Amino acid sequence: ICYSTWIFSVIFDGPMEIPIPKVNTPAYRVHENASNPDSPMIVQLNQTLTANYTGFSFHTLGENMFTNYTMDYTTERQTDFALMFAIIFSGVTATSLWRWDKPTDVSVSEHRASSARERRTRSMAAIPVVGKYSLERQQLERQQSLP
Repeated sequence: ICYSTWIFSVIFDGPMEIPIPKVNTPAYRVHENASNPDSPMIVQLNQTLTANYTGFSFHTLGENMFTNYTMDYTTERQTDFALMFAIIFSGVTATSLWRWDKPTDVSVSEHRASSARERRTRSMAAIPVVGKYSLERQQLERQQSLP
């Protein structure tokens, strides 16, 4: 059912404007003094930004095949092929850190619960997440990236 709904939306949803969430603060950064490009950047959330969704388009698909990766607004780091491949691969294959070659006393249900948590945690870097967890994670990653 989920897959057919997705296929339906890809084929039949036409072009539309999608609002950019306010948690995407890099998109809402503007110069403090608009006439001075050297002025510091501030976050201005009193505007509504949108992005164009083109619907199903071979032209857009072709453009997206090139490596024009942008910044991931949840981590404010540049994305690259390796990161995108890892996220997509782990999401498609549902891989986890489970080791079958070592005996363990963890039950299967505990393993499934921990695997689901691990998949959610790994995918947080690329999926826009709204809420307390994403803000705490951003702050922690910024602190860890400081020299």
